[in-house]
Amino acid sequence: MTGNKPIPKKVKEIEKISKSGLIPVTFGDALWYGQNKTFILSGDKIMTHLAKILKPKLCIFALNEDGVYSNLKSKKLIHELKGENPSISENKMDVTGGMTRKIEEATKISKMGMNVFFVNGNKPERIVKAVKNRKFEGTLFRGK
Repeated sequence: MTGNKPIPKKVKEIEKISKSGLIPVTFGDALWYGQNKTFILSGDKIMTHLAKILKPKLCIFALNEDGVYSNLKSKKLIHELKGENPSISENKMDVTGGMTRKIEEATKISKMGMNVFFVNGNKPERIVKAVKNRKFEGTLFRGK
């Protein structure tokens, strides 16, 4: 990043890493903006930058939940979203934006034409199923 903008040449290094057989994993961080200013760059925002520049076949957000719920109390899972933005009634925010930010970024990416999967990262077999385009437990933001 330079300030709050990605450096495309540096982002493309991630593609080289991927093509070498390694799996890049990203995460957010606090960054220097200059003149004694800092900002939080969330992993969710990073995914949007990567999607714009690299245009991957799909994007996966590994969560500590099964996906997006239509009802938090009953944990009724929304299996697929096609462009609509679900309303978030109860949101535990953190400095990176919480679930609200994840949904905003996933919606942006899906509008670029890529499928975005929200999968419980504590259950890696679900990630494998999503990658292999099999039925999985989670939420799919279908790309347009």
